[in-house]
Amino acid sequence: MRKLFGFIIIAGLVTTLIYAGKQATALADAGAKTEKSGDIWGFMPDPLAEIDGKKISKQEFVEFFMSNLPDGKLPPMATEQLLKQIAPRMVKQYVESKLILKAAVNAGFKPSQELAEKFFKQSIAEASPEEKKMFENGLAMQNQTIDEFIKQNAGNKAFQENAAIGQWIKSTVASKVTVSPQEVKAYFDKNKERFQDAGDREDTIRASHILVKFKDSTPESDKAAKDKAASILKRIQNDESFEKIAAAESECPSGKMAGGSLGAFAKGQMVKPFEEVAWALNPGELSDLVKTEFGYHIIRRDASKGASAKQFSEVKATIGKMLKDQKVAQIVNNEVQKMMKAANVKIFIEESKPEQAAKPE
Repeated sequence: MRKLFGFIIIAGLVTTLIYAGKQATALADAGAKTEKSGDIWGFMPDPLAEIDGKKISKQEFVEFFMSNLPDGKLPPMATEQLLKQIAPRMVKQYVESKLILKAAVNAGFKPSQELAEKFFKQSIAEASPEEKKMFENGLAMQNQTIDEFIKQNAGNKAFQENAAIGQWIKSTVASKVTVSPQEVKAYFDKNKERFQDAGDREDTIRASHILVKFKDSTPESDKAAKDKAASILKRIQNDESFEKIAAAESECPSGKMAGGSLGAFAKGQMVKPFEEVAWALNPGELSDLVKTEFGYHIIRRDASKGASAKQFSEVKATIGKMLKDQKVAQIVNNEVQKMMKAANVKIFIEESKPEQAAKPE
């Protein structure tokens, strides 16, 4: 759902690499972090590329790359070998993003906080239910809403550039692209297997829960959490909506994400006390309070999900948007290639070749 760089390729895309609340200082100290990372970037030439005779330095690219990672830090799996594999593609995308941004600004779409707020709100409103749900779920893991995310990041330079590029694509390309009902139906008929759900595995169950966390390790905190959980349990037993209470009261992201639903899971995926109770329940049955290292849980065993196939009416809007996005992406790609040629772009980093296995002597 996320790309390695912040620029938008398809209008309406609502996922970016601007992580909520983490980018305000990342760019400022990227130079220091780059210095600490030392030789891991040593394989890259300097300069990396050239646009209209203007060089793009390694430092510029690395700072941009680092600023679009959580906390401005490379993840543990980012070895030099991995960076060698992805760097050529990332440098090319970085160059492309600069060209697209220039076209957007020339067309009157100048990056600004106002444009960023307006564009991303509109993009989310136009997103498919699946896209919106995925984005909401990702933010829920960070205890944030969409409005909070936009408000917190609208002042971010990369976020604003995303909006300018997205608005340019939407106004100059997407507004002119259409997808016929016949195209949508033909795609569905040829790809029905993509819209089939195999259902839950036999070795899994489904459950939902409401969690009341301990504030600290004191007996007082334990009692407070237990009392609150007991009060919530009584409300559910008195026929209040489990899902609504989970959304309002649960301190697990699943509350805001899906009314407390944890989906399907196998044995060994949950902490032991939780697992033992959940597997002992019958579908639809509610547990008493369950204490784990996280706090007190109220667990409801949910019915397993069987195999099913979605009807055309359920997916036609999603298919239509996907086909339009594909057309838009192709047009944008063609335009970018023209821009690259017109700007006499040169990229000096070569594709990494797979290492040859040593031959036995």
